[in-house]
Parts: sequence; structure tokens; C-alpha cells
Amino acid sequence: MTISLKEGLTLQKGKNIHYIIKAGNPVKYSPWAGGLIASLYDNLMRGSVFPRKFGADYLKHYDILKDNLSLLENKKILEIGTGSGLCIELLHKTNSYYGSDISDGLLKIAAKKLKRRSFKEAALFHCSGDDLPFKDDQFDIIICNLTMNFFPNIDLFISEVRRTLKYEGGFFCSIPVPERKRTKSEIQGRIYSQDELKARFYQKGFFFSPLHYQNGALLYFVARKQ
Repeated sequence: MTISLKEGLTLQKGKNIHYIIKAGNPVKYSPWAGGLIASLYDNLMRGSVFPRKFGADYLKHYDILKDNLSLLENKKILEIGTGSGLCIELLHKTNSYYGSDISDGLLKIAAKKLKRRSFKEAALFHCSGDDLPFKDDQFDIIICNLTMNFFPNIDLFISEVRRTLKYEGGFFCSIPVPERKRTKSEIQGRIYSQDELKARFYQKGFFFSPLHYQNGALLYFVARKQ
């Protein structure tokens, strides 16, 4: 595998998923989606989260992701918050794909989708985006689809993205922002305005570019490591 771990970490491979071992023990997380919730995840996103919480169109979201991700070729890509593997289906097979999530249940679903693809190299990791197990300067592209608002310390998350991206590497993200929200339903996690996100990414050494799409409460943006 052409990916390197930080010193002191090793891998234990389960069924299609790599688990992080530190000081001889598996690193554990509190998954937000496991068991039945994981099996219902896609239906919940389409039927509830998108229309009721985001006031957004799921199919439009799919097309926006496809517009941006399908153009990537021959890249080393990390996805933070792989979920059930939507982005796996959109990326070109010439890429090397590495997915990560703290939900073992969702990773198992994503693994089934990964089996149907023929990426140059591919692996799934049970790990968190605010404590990535990988060495510095590893990835050309990092993707975070509807996940960043769940991290309690966004500055730590951004620092991890910067640390593991190569110079001038790109971060593609979709995230709900309060100024675009029109529904009364509460959105889980902590949501930041576009201006707050821009300021935080600039402070961490990124050039921040919002994309032109309009889809309910969702903001789509690219940040490039400078």
C-alpha cells in the first residue's frame, strides 16, 4: 500500500477495513451510525435529511458532486467521512482512493461499493478526521461530504487536512451554512457561516473558493493548500 502511517501506529485489517493500532491496542471511537441506522442511512438522507433539514435536493447534490469529482484522474484521494460510499461511485478508476469514517457500520456498506470499482489502489480506514493516522503531505485531494460540521474542534480538523495534503493540494467540501438555511428543523453538529469558514481556512494557510451552486442550506467550496 502506497500510504504511510504516523510513527507508532500500525494496522489491523478486518473484513475489507483497516483498524488503527496504537500501543498494541485498537483505537476506539463512538460511532454515530451503526447497526440499523447504518443500514437505513441512504434512505434517511434522501427522504428526511435533505428535504427537511437542508431544504435541498438530493439528486442535485449528487449531480454537483459528480460535476466536481468525476473530473479527477490519477490523484491520490482521501475522503474524510466516507459514510455509505456515495463518492466512491463518482470517482474515476485511475485514482487511488482511501476512505475513512468512525462508523464501522457505514464503512462495511462502503466496502461493498468499493469492491465493484477498480481503483489503482483503494483502502478503507476506521479513523477520525481530526486525528488522521497518516504521515504528512500524502494526498493530492481530500474530500469531506456533509461531515465537517460534526467535528467539535474545526480548527484541529483543518490542521489535519493541511498536514496530510500535498503542497497546493485541494480540499473539496459540502457543508450546511446558517445563512442559507430556510427550514425550521435543527441541523446536527455545529454549523459555521461561509465567512467564518473562509476566515478559518485562511488562518490555516488555505486559499478558499466558494463554488456557485445553490442547493438549500448547502455550501460547496474548494480550499487549496498554500
